[in-house]
Amino acid sequence: MTNMKLRTLPLSKVKPGTRILYRADFNVPLVDGKVKTGENLRIQKTVPELSELIDKGAKVIIISHLGRPDGIVNKDYTLKPIAGYLSKLLGREVKFSEEITGQQVELLVSSMKPGEILMLENVRFQKGELTNSKIFAEKLAKLGDVYINNAFATCHRKHASVNAITKFLPSYAGALLHEEVTQLSKKLVKPFFLVLGGIKLETKINLINKLAPQAEAVLLGGGVGSAFCENYLGVVCNPYRVPISEGDKKVAGMISNKFKEKVFLPIDVVSVTTQGKVLVVDIEDLLPSSEIIDIGPKTIKLYKKILAPAKSVVWNGSMGVTENSKGEFGTLKIAKTISELTDARLVIGGGDTISFLSTTKVLDRFTFISSGGGAMLAFLGGEQMPGLAPLIEK
Repeated sequence: MTNMKLRTLPLSKVKPGTRILYRADFNVPLVDGKVKTGENLRIQKTVPELSELIDKGAKVIIISHLGRPDGIVNKDYTLKPIAGYLSKLLGREVKFSEEITGQQVELLVSSMKPGEILMLENVRFQKGELTNSKIFAEKLAKLGDVYINNAFATCHRKHASVNAITKFLPSYAGALLHEEVTQLSKKLVKPFFLVLGGIKLETKINLINKLAPQAEAVLLGGGVGSAFCENYLGVVCNPYRVPISEGDKKVAGMISNKFKEKVFLPIDVVSVTTQGKVLVVDIEDLLPSSEIIDIGPKTIKLYKKILAPAKSVVWNGSMGVTENSKGEFGTLKIAKTISELTDARLVIGGGDTISFLSTTKVLDRFTFISSGGGAMLAFLGGEQMPGLAPLIEK
């Protein structure tokens, strides 16, 4: 696995009045302007470190994003409700700035007292964030004396608040970011199994190429599994409402040739006909016009048998369409199967999968829950991480 030593900021260097620009990842679902029940893990995990910093008298200025407003101000993605929620968790006020850079927010920061917290509006309202603009990053940097990145889930993106900003301030990894890198760098004890689902195969190419040689088996579900159907079985498999791209079909073909002995596909699926009828069918009997919403009971039984000897499992992506009650059973059963493995290191990532499973107790039995979906895939796949590279100890 990847070995990487990141710079961290000793608390002894935090003095009363030190301005800390703190990049968090508070990208959590909101329902009617409120944090959705059971979806607060990303926010909650920052509380210990934020509490330590403000107890030391630091002025903490939080940078975060919500959703993908694409560089345009969209109040559906405002961070104001997140600031209110964080206030409750910390037991003290978190002030909020509608401005991200400029004179107004600079005045707000200068008026802060030691131990106070200010949250800036959604950084993705600014196009400069998405283009990794040095000009925008320099304006952000004016608000702080040091920079802490605690947003692992964004570290695979070359954005100004995780990359360019490090050129203007002393920069460090936060506690959660450091934990992610430490946990994901640990050796995978054999027998090791890779379980992949979700929609897109192309985001998982590097991960498969890197980890499949070490794995006893690669178990596929979701849209990822569907992309392999034509190459393996000559069956047209349509994932629910998301057509398989030609790119994914091509990639599936290459992986098929390279790791055919290790890759396992669903042998039966839950499908929806054009008339809306839900059927469980063997993969060979799938109607070309039907759409797949889940793996079937035979596949669940097969995967359980294959996973039985596992001492390490890495899982990313749901087995089915968990937003549909008819498509959630496979993910629940695979989660239960993995969680019941004894003396095994169990790692799970993928925002939608974790979000879905957060209402169950199954996650409590996983060794590590990564906050990153794409970031976890990129890190384990050995890709360059624009948010991590500037924080590596030389």
